[in-house]
Amino acid sequence: MKKITMSIVMATLCFFFKVGAQSQNTQTTVVNASLAGYKAKLVILDFWATSCTPCIAAFPKLELLQKEFAGKVQFVKITSEKKAKAIPFLENIYKDFPSLIPVITDDTIYRKMYPHIYIPHYVWLDGGGHLIGATTGEDVTPENINLVLKTGKLNVDHKKDLKADKPLFLDTNLLNHHEISHYSLLFKGHYSGLGSGVNAFENRGGKKSGFVLSNMQLYQMYQYAISHLFRLRKQHLSYKRQVILLKDSASFFTGLNEIKQDNYTYICNNAEIHQDQLLRGLLDNLNKSTAYFASIEKRKVKCFVLKYVGNTDRLKTKGGNKRNSLFNTYNLKLTNGPIYNLIIKMDELPFINLPIVDETGYQNNIDISLDNCKNLEILANQLLSYGLKLVPTIRNIDMYVLRDKI
Repeated sequence: MKKITMSIVMATLCFFFKVGAQSQNTQTTVVNASLAGYKAKLVILDFWATSCTPCIAAFPKLELLQKEFAGKVQFVKITSEKKAKAIPFLENIYKDFPSLIPVITDDTIYRKMYPHIYIPHYVWLDGGGHLIGATTGEDVTPENINLVLKTGKLNVDHKKDLKADKPLFLDTNLLNHHEISHYSLLFKGHYSGLGSGVNAFENRGGKKSGFVLSNMQLYQMYQYAISHLFRLRKQHLSYKRQVILLKDSASFFTGLNEIKQDNYTYICNNAEIHQDQLLRGLLDNLNKSTAYFASIEKRKVKCFVLKYVGNTDRLKTKGGNKRNSLFNTYNLKLTNGPIYNLIIKMDELPFINLPIVDETGYQNNIDISLDNCKNLEILANQLLSYGLKLVPTIRNIDMYVLRDKI
């Protein structure tokens, strides 16, 4: 078993680097230092965190580049996390081989000098400490490094992070002096200055006025729009309510996931309309601008209908904090929640292979406890004890239909 020894000099900014690597002993020294000590022609700062999976996944590539360009290029990892957290984390990663890259912890300086929102974030500096540019990890390549060493220039789209809490790609003066009446934008291609996901923004009065879906696949955008429209109808969208009529469904759902050029970003803003109209606007724009057409249509299908047959109300909540831990590993209860929440949880059970339709007509919040529901028979019996009956039948219900555009 390898022995790891550490010698630490306390400092706000610390450099972590391997000073020796022997087969039975790895020494780690943490000393006070600054970037001024590096005389490399190019310094690349890697802003990272222990919770950032892409950051950690890039470490091996950076180690190889540091070795390849030794003496010419110096990588430096920088994190705002405490030394007590970051150093043991790195020790575990590098327990079998030494790291060539120093690390700054407890950073409160460099993140202000080179502001950013999303990580990993790579800042390129020349030998004099002057900024060359900022990039994502995809642009940290031998070709780009050689270009900078030769010309001093970085010929890529520089990473400029944007806060997704207000309408994007509009002039700041316009936003400061005018209330946007209507605005929407859909574009294809990965934008490195945005994360991946959904953000909502509000107008000056605090009302939710729009949202941005950034760096997402088309199927994710369609899923977001349709699932939220289902939710507004008090219904739950699962794969059981999907009718996929695509000639090449495999590439739509999975084949393009890793190709960032096939990401899309959508922004919409309209302070005068309701959320459901914003969602319909998203769906309309996707249908107009892509090769697909999605809709919510009535289809006659096999399903389960949940009926209320109780004479005595054993469902009505006794109040208390709202909680839904049904079908988890412990405390299998729904407390002070609507029937809709029960249906969502049942829809996730592996033996429920049909959509569930709520025909209970029950309006109050409920308390219910369902334990050890390993199959449909057990579930049905426990539901019946609360006056609920799960009936297989055929109904004309809302379905998510996705087809190729003709």
